[in-house]
Amino acid sequence: MVKTPRGRSAVSSIYRHLDLIVEPTIADLQKDQLSVRKTFTACLVTFHAIDRFAEKPGNLRKEWRDQSQAFALIDLIAHTFKHVDAEGGKEPKPGRIPWKAAMPGAMGLNTHALNESGPDVRQIFFLVNEAAKFIRRKADQLALASERD
Repeated sequence: MVKTPRGRSAVSSIYRHLDLIVEPTIADLQKDQLSVRKTFTACLVTFHAIDRFAEKPGNLRKEWRDQSQAFALIDLIAHTFKHVDAEGGKEPKPGRIPWKAAMPGAMGLNTHALNESGPDVRQIFFLVNEAAKFIRRKADQLALASERD
């Protein structure tokens, strides 16, 4: 098991992930906002920045979801795409969003979390960008705290 870095090395790891993975992936999405692959990838890599903050990020995930609606939504989108039943035609599991509802198409990207029609896939760019800004602010806070230590 890989240990999560602590102190200054944690801050360095977080900034490195944001600089090398998250922000370039969001920039790719900005150029092609209708791409399902780029939308999913941007949500996934942005959400998983949390892994650089805590070895077991469960409590932090809940805290961040409460603090940032954008983070909560990219978490929902990333995990909806990741944990779908690709068989199609099956009834969705309770508490899960059906695969067809999560796919862009005539209905847009319907998460059932926002409203009946859900956000259009192009709107996800703005959500993921806002979530990345939120995570960068969290990294800045951690950097300040580690400087004091």
